[in-house]
Amino acid sequence: MANEKKHYACPNCNTKLPLKRIFLLNNNSEVTCDKCGYVARPEKMGMWYIGTTFFAVVIPGQIVLWQKGSFIEAVAIGLSVGVVVYGAILVYVYNKVKFY
Repeated sequence: MANEKKHYACPNCNTKLPLKRIFLLNNNSEVTCDKCGYVARPEKMGMWYIGTTFFAVVIPGQIVLWQKGSFIEAVAIGLSVGVVVYGAILVYVYNKVKFY
């Protein structure tokens, strides 16, 4: 158990990386470990999360507009669904992306 790698942790010292950096994490990101100063980079993640978030905002909003809803309702529902999907993507990235 002592050698078990943690999720979203420094590959050098196994300390948790700063959580605030996960919000803008991409393939070119560098996350510096607060404990040892190691500069960790995520493995290739792809760009699927941008398209997923985009469609999660646009499609529900468009459905509301087609159902004769107001523009304000469409924006509110689209953004609400988008925030939930973005949160789910962050949880996935936190649990699955490895660093080197």
